[in-house]
Amino acid sequence: MIEKAAFTYHVEEFLKESSSYLVDVIIAAGNKVTVEIDNDNGVHIEECVELSRYLESQFNRDEEDFELIVTSFGLTSPFKSLRQYKKYEG
Repeated sequence: MIEKAAFTYHVEEFLKESSSYLVDVIIAAGNKVTVEIDNDNGVHIEECVELSRYLESQFNRDEEDFELIVTSFGLTSPFKSLRQYKKYEG
């Protein structure tokens, strides 16, 4: 089974030097992994692509296959941290 902690660790390592931050890692049935990131100034698609490639390089699909989606936090999604609330507040 895919471990949320492993994905969380690698995402946080990738984002260390970035102003973006991890919102959530969601692991659903069938090893569908969704990584949500946010940034106080907006997330660029290039960062999602780079993070996706980085994560793909950190896991061996021969051991356990998974579907990976890296996305920015959406305006229609509920806030998951105080930092997000402050970003969108008035």
